[in-house]
Parts: sequence; C-alpha cells; structure tokens
Amino acid sequence: MGVPGILLYPVVVLELLGGIAIILGFKTRLVALLLAGFCVLSALIFHGDQANDFNSFAKNIGLNN
Repeated sequence: MGVPGILLYPVVVLELLGGIAIILGFKTRLVALLLAGFCVLSALIFHGDQANDFNSFAKNIGLNN
C-alpha cells in the first residue's frame, strides 16, 4: 500500500502501550484520542482509493463509533 515499513515500530508501540494505558486508566482520554486518530488514518490509507473501498471505509468508521 506504499506505507514505509519503518512505521511498523511506532504502530506496535502505540497499540501495545495505548491498550495498557487504557486498561490501567492512565491518560485515557489522550490515549483514546490517539488510538481513534490512528484508526481513521489507517482506514483512509487502506480504503481511500476506490469507490468499493470507500464503502469498506464507511463501514469501519461506523463500527468504531
């Protein structure tokens, strides 16, 4: 999809530490905002190029709310 492989490491850190932070109740609003932003950004990257993909994008955004 054209995303550099080096971005894998920050994504793994965000998902792991973000999940742990939410479980522990540490900075939950900030972490939830970061994770929600990540979900929207990744949906735009992977579902934003064709009409069929836009339906998948809309479905994913609707399921996240």
